[in-house]
Amino acid sequence: MRKIIIFFTIIYFLCFASPCLAKGINFSFVSYNGKKHELIEFRGKYVIINFFSSYCDGCIAELQVLNRIQQKCEKNIQVISLLLDPEGIVFIRPLISNLDYIVGFANKKILKIFP
Repeated sequence: MRKIIIFFTIIYFLCFASPCLAKGINFSFVSYNGKKHELIEFRGKYVIINFFSSYCDGCIAELQVLNRIQQKCEKNIQVISLLLDPEGIVFIRPLISNLDYIVGFANKKILKIFP
């Protein structure tokens, strides 16, 4: 199951995130702890953008897989997970507080770029 998740994450990156960066698309988002980030901060790294919901068990399990990827490849890869339901932060805060990558909130601009 882990290999399948990693495979689809990589496919998603190659199909969607990579062309966006090549076109110079930038967006900003706020992390769950209130810090503002921009995609351009991670220039020079491969960026894996993961969208998830607090009520999706598979999505929650995927967070740990992405954390292992971030730990193993921290010099070359930046993982960003964006929560689609901001009200769900109450339920998942204990799960995401120990992750080694950025967890933030998807906004309308981001959802227009990645429909």
